[in-house]
Amino acid sequence: MEKQIDVPVYQVITARSADRQYTYTGPAGLERGTLVTVPFGRRTVRGVIVASGGPVRPDMKTLEPVDGTLPPIPAELMDSLEELADYYMVPLGTMLQTALPPALMKDLPVSYRATGKRLPLVLTEDELIVMAMLRESPCRLTNMVQKLGRSATGLLKGLEKMGLVERSIDLSDELVDSVKRRAVVPVGEPDERQLAELKKRAPRQAEVLRSILSERSAPFHLMSELAARFKCGYGLFRSLEQKGLVRTFYDFKSLVNGDRHFREYLQLTAEQESFTEQYNREPGRIHVLLGITGSGKSECYLRCADTVIAGGGRVLYLVPEIGLTPAAISRLRVRFGSDVAIIHSGLSASQRLSEWLRILQGRVSIVVGTRSAAFAPVPDLKLIVVDEEHDDSYKQGTHPRYNAVHTLLFRARKAGAGVILGSASPTVESYHHAREGRYVFTRLRERVGGGKLPNVQIVDMKAEFEAAKGQKPLLSRILKDSIGKTLEAGRQVLLFLNRRGYAPFLLCRKCGHVEQCPHCSVTLTVHTGHQTAPLRCHYCDYGKDLPHVCPRCSDAFIQMMGFGTQRVEQRLGKLYPEAVIFRADRDTMTSRDSFRQLNDRMLAGEVDILIGTQMIAKGHHFPGVDLVGILDADSGLQFPDFRSRERTFSLMMQVSGRAGREAGEGSVLVQTYQADNPVFESLLAHDYEGFMQRELIYRKRTAYPPFGHMIAVEVRGKVESAVHDCAVALAARLSTVAGEPVQVLGPVASGIYRLKGWFRQAVLIRGPERGPVRRTVKKTLGSFNPGTDDVRLTIDVDPRQF
Repeated sequence: MEKQIDVPVYQVITARSADRQYTYTGPAGLERGTLVTVPFGRRTVRGVIVASGGPVRPDMKTLEPVDGTLPPIPAELMDSLEELADYYMVPLGTMLQTALPPALMKDLPVSYRATGKRLPLVLTEDELIVMAMLRESPCRLTNMVQKLGRSATGLLKGLEKMGLVERSIDLSDELVDSVKRRAVVPVGEPDERQLAELKKRAPRQAEVLRSILSERSAPFHLMSELAARFKCGYGLFRSLEQKGLVRTFYDFKSLVNGDRHFREYLQLTAEQESFTEQYNREPGRIHVLLGITGSGKSECYLRCADTVIAGGGRVLYLVPEIGLTPAAISRLRVRFGSDVAIIHSGLSASQRLSEWLRILQGRVSIVVGTRSAAFAPVPDLKLIVVDEEHDDSYKQGTHPRYNAVHTLLFRARKAGAGVILGSASPTVESYHHAREGRYVFTRLRERVGGGKLPNVQIVDMKAEFEAAKGQKPLLSRILKDSIGKTLEAGRQVLLFLNRRGYAPFLLCRKCGHVEQCPHCSVTLTVHTGHQTAPLRCHYCDYGKDLPHVCPRCSDAFIQMMGFGTQRVEQRLGKLYPEAVIFRADRDTMTSRDSFRQLNDRMLAGEVDILIGTQMIAKGHHFPGVDLVGILDADSGLQFPDFRSRERTFSLMMQVSGRAGREAGEGSVLVQTYQADNPVFESLLAHDYEGFMQRELIYRKRTAYPPFGHMIAVEVRGKVESAVHDCAVALAARLSTVAGEPVQVLGPVASGIYRLKGWFRQAVLIRGPERGPVRRTVKKTLGSFNPGTDDVRLTIDVDPRQF
């Protein structure tokens, strides 16, 4: 009886299979998380092994590892992705594809070459043309199709069966070649006799080798730099490798460029020292660091990172927005040199792939990035830092709607890593967990260098409105006067308005018509500086010309209402013609270097007045700013959302913190038509904890998080009636399944009912315990049929906005 041979079996998720796994055979010993290439229909695609084992079928195809030098995705990340897929109620493949750089999972390029066999006489004219091309040089399938049309695929398959051509997968410029650089490291320590012999026979090789050996502190040396320094070719390195003296390999480009203007703090304050000691005593816990603006939270992060790296661990450091990445990189660069990788959505596909591969191979100790960096494949992860942890930017707005902060808490538990959640205004949930003892809570109450918190003054715009005799002023009298005095003193001004454009909408004063986007339920914003289409939608980018008369009643009395950053910029130019004014919003910050250039100009004192939206409100260190003006503090309070007060308070705390960071006491002027709102009372006193305690009382009374749990289900489609019918049916089914105390609310129209042509309604499921809420949704959606393919459902676990 023949002995049965065990055949390794693997389950793989591919670039084309987010919702299911496919089974393949392959080489023995491949781990979960290994990147592989697999046959998929007529194509060969990349995938990731997610499990192993199972029965062998005769029709199974075989997989191959992408690259034997690439380690598998870390086990803790694979474990976390499985838990996150369950938590956010999406397939594992969806989370996996979210975690991986898009360039990694593209279809692999197929190349063909001629085998050199004699051509038979039976070939058609088209087949002879193909063979002539391939005998000249190997060619990619895509190029063949471009030259010969779709018939090239069938012709190549026929020629392959005849043995006249060979098919292969070309990884060269799709995976790493376009982003890698050749590098060299010494192997062992040659003795003096070997070096003397080498110097005698190949003096240039000996000279280069001695240079490499003398700089052993460097992890590797780039061949291009050595070749330029010693005026030699790459053949020299191959000769040294053949002698067993060096090893050559490919390094991946780092995106970290030179230092900026940040310095190291050599002496910690007593509060900073206390926090670092507290963290080092409990390095595996979650730490909430509540520090006022300018209190040196970043230095606390770096000191903890120092300790972790010295112990052989690695660090993942998140910031909420791309605009803060240059500042974070500069701080890390000053401390850790080029031992830093970057991950954020502003990178090109090849840049992101390059950084991801560097991280996976353990070539850096620190990864810094925005929301998507939460999935960086960091081996030996021991510390996770989340700066500005309160920020809504950490919540993904599209499917899958994960929260990067929650994602990192999952990873920390799997990796045994510590977490620092830092902010001048942590979320209500984080503050509550800290006060309950689930997290370690530390406060930094003093600014580094002895600076004081800015003096905050509330400006009642109702009085300004009366003084202007019914005209709504952009700038109050006291703000205009303060700007003038600040500029005379040679200091800088920062003005915050979270509304870009010239005017929010165009109104006919006769019939009340407002110009709206035909694809979204929003008004069109007036922009200046556009050659065409100055009326624009900020959601779908639809544009049109300004009408000369009202489209409804043909009256000429149409007026721009309200004001945005462009209009403020124009007014400032007239009031302060000598001042250098810089506007920072999505219309001006368009290039990858925009934030770095803004940072440099502000630090160099080249800007007098900075006017901008939320992107300038947090994280930036502008020591020359003495005055901050918040032009429309009420806008955030008008949203029908239980978090609107928290968001408004946090944002104003952050904006206020840009003032007086290194020049004594700065000033903050807050323009509002609701001067008696309790939010402004807390802001005046810089009373974060007082605000949070009142907010917790409200949340507990209404059973909102952290005293309740919520899941929203969005129903969307292009046909309004189908969306409505499906939402009503879904709400009814959920209500039938839900038991006490789970509540089903809705359906209701989403905040922006129509977005990019899609009508949207939402159903909210809430309750005091997480389990019953989740069971209600899972049980309902497991069998719910929308009734039409034109409607889509999206689950939003722990929604941040409504």
